[in-house]
Amino acid sequence: MELQLFGLSTISAPYTLAAFCFMGLLLVAAFSTSLIHPVHRKGIDRGLFLVFGFLLSAFALLRPFGLALDDPSYLEILNALCPVGDCSNGSPIVRDYVWFGLVSLGLQYWPGSLDVALVLSGLGVCIKLFVIDRLCRQRLLALLLLVPLSFIQYDMTQLRAGFASAWMMLGIYWLVRSRVLLGGLTLLSNFMVHSQGIFSPGLLAYRLLGLRSWIFPGCTVILLGLIYVGLYPDASMLGWLGLAAESATYFSGLQAGNYDGMKVFPWGYLPLLGYGVWLWSTATEEHKKISNIVAASLLLGLALAWFFAIIPVIQTRLFDFYTLPLVFLAGNAGNSRLKIGLTCLLALMLYLRLELVQDWILG
Repeated sequence: MELQLFGLSTISAPYTLAAFCFMGLLLVAAFSTSLIHPVHRKGIDRGLFLVFGFLLSAFALLRPFGLALDDPSYLEILNALCPVGDCSNGSPIVRDYVWFGLVSLGLQYWPGSLDVALVLSGLGVCIKLFVIDRLCRQRLLALLLLVPLSFIQYDMTQLRAGFASAWMMLGIYWLVRSRVLLGGLTLLSNFMVHSQGIFSPGLLAYRLLGLRSWIFPGCTVILLGLIYVGLYPDASMLGWLGLAAESATYFSGLQAGNYDGMKVFPWGYLPLLGYGVWLWSTATEEHKKISNIVAASLLLGLALAWFFAIIPVIQTRLFDFYTLPLVFLAGNAGNSRLKIGLTCLLALMLYLRLELVQDWILG
């Protein structure tokens, strides 16, 4: 099988080179800091985390137009939105009410500009940094994994999903802090930020995963088996997708045969699942709650990947979205050099896939 490296055409572009340098420095900092004795590590780790985190949030806010794949689409969306209180000219808000509502307010000050969307992107990154700072002991490791799992794909490109993923992380924060009602309401309202967040309440199943140690790995194996042997819903069972505005395009593509020959749940996802199951199974009692929440998110993503397997575009988008909580396992990996090393290796592999194989940064 020939591997196509679409990112080679832009590898010498200034922002791509800068991204490689940033990721390299973050990788070295995360790995070396994690090897320091825990007594001395906390201050160094948090200080470097704040520096790298500030750079990420500043870049999300100030980056130039045209650097991300979806920039032209978002500019078109912003130009088509009607002003607040006047929809005589423009498109009304019919979904993703929180994101579009905030953008509509911002367009009064930045009309026809992508800047208002980038402000929300920067805010979303800050929310994620806040949650990592509060819930992780090895913040640099969590940030290292956050870059390929979220920042490039969501906070820089798919901006609505990026803000929804920050909303989901905020819900996780409340759950870990035993504010179950507040966490549940945050997760329940996530569909109003972006449609991909509609399944976020599924994370509340984390309580069930704590009942038996076999539930998470057992269900993971079963769902993977069903996907790879081809036992998943067919087109007749997913006909309702054609009725929803968010999914009608994907269902039309299915009917037109646009997904024929596409991979069903790429093998590249298996290391993510293996990493999640391993760190979950070795989590200390102190981190059991957050580990179960991460497991619930991974299992939710895999269940959605099974349900929408016949439409690979929806399958991969939903699975990618619900793998983000893996950063909390990385951020509490402990002193095991094997866990630290594999976390760094996984982050590097995911980053190289995004940049060299898929070319997410265009400049």
